Amino acid sequence: MKTIFHAGQTIRACCPQCDAIRTATYTYGDFPFDNGVTAKNILRAVCNECHAVVAVAHQSAPLLKQALATARKATTVRLPRELLDFVSVQLDQAGAPAKQYDLFIRALLLTIRGKEAKLGPQLRKVSDPILEQAHSAVLHLTLNQALQEALDKLREYAQLSNVSDVLRRLIVLVEGSSMGKTVSKQTQHLALALA
Repeated sequence: MKTIFHAGQTIRACCPQCDAIRTATYTYGDFPFDNGVTAKNILRAVCNECHAVVAVAHQSAPLLKQALATARKATTVRLPRELLDFVSVQLDQAGAPAKQYDLFIRALLLTIRGKEAKLGPQLRKVSDPILEQAHSAVLHLTLNQALQEALDKLREYAQLSNVSDVLRRLIVLVEGSSMGKTVSKQTQHLALALA
């Protein structure tokens, strides 16, 4: 196949590390992006002198795209302990482990995805005594790109700068609305999928 590169094939390429034209050999391996994401099993040309990646085979483009799309972003959220207890009850009712808080947050974000512009102004107005409680519980979340984008859009539309504040208010808002049933179903589906 003339249009496909293969492992062991050599090319001449400019090596940024050597700052010279070098011979490079295509091999399969990791491709690190500048943002910390690493794509696995990518066919890339590596400089024969310094082993820096100098090119990527065009047929690896879908794998690179997938690696970026599924990249996860870590977020730390502070909640009142009482709000975390509420989430535990929701998880238990959905048949999920009561401390798998991130599963509920994912279900919550899946439910609001595409509705950020509508919910943002409502979220800004949410008030409840539970929001005044000490934010003593720390929750570590890792979200994929789609859910992180939903959270970022919601924060933008709500004109709130703090992700923790957005999620605290969102839990309260959804609990008192018809979306609560949808979140419950999403939680059940995620619990079954991850069991």
